[in-house]
Amino acid sequence: MSIATPLWDKCLYDWFAKDGVLQEDKATLLHEFMGYCLTHRAKLKKGLVMLGKTNAGKSLTAGILRKIIGYKFSLSMKTA
Repeated sequence: MSIATPLWDKCLYDWFAKDGVLQEDKATLLHEFMGYCLTHRAKLKKGLVMLGKTNAGKSLTAGILRKIIGYKFSLSMKTA
């Protein structure tokens, strides 16, 4: 079953489009990681490190994930 997610799709496009073309690899990675965080299975033992320019959406993405999974299940570290 596939569910339409126009707002999520727009976010992925806004974050990962370059010259009007969606960078599928980055969008797919974030999409898969977010989906993995929604499961109760942790057999893959995965983490996500987001690096990039200032004001590129990293904190927004982390904030969305915290709202979904709960603050106590998330970790963020400041870089120097």
